[in-house]
Amino acid sequence: MKKFFLRMKHWQLFLLLFLPSLVMGIYVLQSFPTPTADIEQWEAEGFFDPSNIYNSMKNVIPLMQLSLLLWPCYMLVLLFFLNNRVPSSQKRSLAFPVFALIFPVVYLLAMTAFMLYFFQNLFVQNVNLFENVSPGTIFAAIGIIFPCHLFAIFAFFYSSYVAAKLLKTAEMQREPKGDEFIGEFFLFWMFIVGVWLLQPRINKLFEQEECE
Repeated sequence: MKKFFLRMKHWQLFLLLFLPSLVMGIYVLQSFPTPTADIEQWEAEGFFDPSNIYNSMKNVIPLMQLSLLLWPCYMLVLLFFLNNRVPSSQKRSLAFPVFALIFPVVYLLAMTAFMLYFFQNLFVQNVNLFENVSPGTIFAAIGIIFPCHLFAIFAFFYSSYVAAKLLKTAEMQREPKGDEFIGEFFLFWMFIVGVWLLQPRINKLFEQEECE
């Protein structure tokens, strides 16, 4: 898997990571009636049919899960590779960065599974799961979900920070100052753009390793 990800050209990695999301977006747009249609035509085409809404969501879920899994797989391979390319004094424990990559995926997959289960009961079986739930239970659930959501956001930024610092350290063979890898941080954060600039540098480091 290491060679698979690190040998890929920028355009190949771009397609691998973002093509599923693009296909998902096209599928969702294709499911909408024509923009010029009135409400009656939308109803006639079944756009407001709950079962159709649920089926559309169910068809999109696999592509969503694929997108969620590819990014952390790539980042895990990259972190371990870069950590082996830095000077011995700059090597770091990757336990928390690995957790920071895995947690958002587990959280989002769990939320996706719950949403699918909820809408299946609501749209297909006409069962409202919240009908007999007390307000206290709902607030308790929000109290759990909200911190998890905030931590998932933090984890994404943190993993981008670690990857950016390790990349710059591997290139410079010393610990970089904050202003020396801030650009790499933003490129990892906006990887849909950053992939075109970062992956060639990663390819170069991997080629150097293979020549050693």
